[in-house]
Amino acid sequence: MRSRIALLRGRVVVVLLLAGVGTLAGGAEAKKQREKAPPPELLQHARLLAIDRGGEHREAIRAAGAAGVRAVIWAFREKDPYQIVVGTRLLAEMGDPSAAKPIIDAYLAVPEVRRVPADLPYSLKAFGEPASRLVLAGLDAGKNELIPLAGIVCGPAAVPKLVELAGRQGRDLAYYETIAWALGGTQSPKAIDTLVELYKMKDLSGSLGCVHYALRNIGKAGASRFVEILQGNSDPAIRAVMMDMVEEFQVREAIPTLAAIAGDQKLDWSGLRSSALSALSSFPDNGHADLFFRATQENLPNEWASTAAVVGLGNSGDARAGPLLRERIERSIRGDYPSMLESMGRCRWSEAPEYLIKFLPRTGERGGLRVTYTLKGLGHTGDRRAAKTVLDWLQTNFPEHRGSAEDDASVRAAIDALGELGAEEAIETLERIKNVAFYSICGNYGPRYSYRELATNAIEAIRRAARERGKPNAP
Repeated sequence: MRSRIALLRGRVVVVLLLAGVGTLAGGAEAKKQREKAPPPELLQHARLLAIDRGGEHREAIRAAGAAGVRAVIWAFREKDPYQIVVGTRLLAEMGDPSAAKPIIDAYLAVPEVRRVPADLPYSLKAFGEPASRLVLAGLDAGKNELIPLAGIVCGPAAVPKLVELAGRQGRDLAYYETIAWALGGTQSPKAIDTLVELYKMKDLSGSLGCVHYALRNIGKAGASRFVEILQGNSDPAIRAVMMDMVEEFQVREAIPTLAAIAGDQKLDWSGLRSSALSALSSFPDNGHADLFFRATQENLPNEWASTAAVVGLGNSGDARAGPLLRERIERSIRGDYPSMLESMGRCRWSEAPEYLIKFLPRTGERGGLRVTYTLKGLGHTGDRRAAKTVLDWLQTNFPEHRGSAEDDASVRAAIDALGELGAEEAIETLERIKNVAFYSICGNYGPRYSYRELATNAIEAIRRAARERGKPNAP
């Protein structure tokens, strides 16, 4: 009996000792964690980044350096999606590559973060190769949630993996849409053929324009491949998409192919032929004035095609387009005339400058398509009266933009037009505009000189034109 009691006492002692050791170990771990935790005031700055209107919290994190980075990452544990997105943006600016893995972990752990389409991927891209390796490794491990990151973060390096994922059968529509968006994000011409294959999917071809978007994102880098597909693919839908691309990016190598399709009398005007005519009409100095003039004499199937014929004739620099354009502009009920106004400026019709000058509202309509494209058209005329009109408009209207619309299309069109017209008298005004600063409403960012590059380019174009006219000492 005594031996049993002694044995029980021994067991109790062992249990108590183990419990004590466990308590000590737990306390040590808790102490260790407390030592790792950032200072409370710094952590509070990290938590409040999402509502940091004055920039106070951002500056406190920046000033803290590595400790600030640790505080932002620590705050990710609270799984606030807004704090994660804004915090990632700040970490990208601070440039500590060790932050890439915690950001990706937070992205995987908090689904709401993935609903902010491009903000986090572009921030993560700033970490370069370390972030790219982590994303590709995650995809290899089957973490398909990382697909939206792959294109932007990894660039062309993601194409082989995304092509492999696109080839998997039996997935839902959202899966293939995500692949298409990601392929566009790589901006690699090597993604084009896979995007064409995705476009052939009946459901995907009309879904949110994701394939169109992806091809546009690849842009001019894919120009030669767009032309090759246009020439060699027999699918009318695919050829129509390629026509959209060569038109949007003004791929002049496509002009002979477009002209051949638009001039093929074996085709009727209701399908691909009209699309080719429309795409070809967008090219200035396209060299096919006679083709367009013949088209204006034919019974085209709709207003869209007949407008393309007249616009193409004007963009060819043919004065015969002038009266036709004027008629169409004046009977355009919807104001659907941007391309016609630019074409009017290019058509070399003697009455075009005066017509566009009268068409430009002096006051009361600062922006909008009518103003923007009339300014563009005036820029194409090469007329001195046009230069004075555009400069007067800019001097009258620009001061109103200083506090509100810092990226106004009509102002940009006027600046471009003055450069194209070689208007030496505009240099002083452009120098002033170049140095106008804009500030965000919340004050988070410093001044932005939104028109600096554009105005600088216009001034250089004016001076270059002056030198060509034999004025080496132009202002």
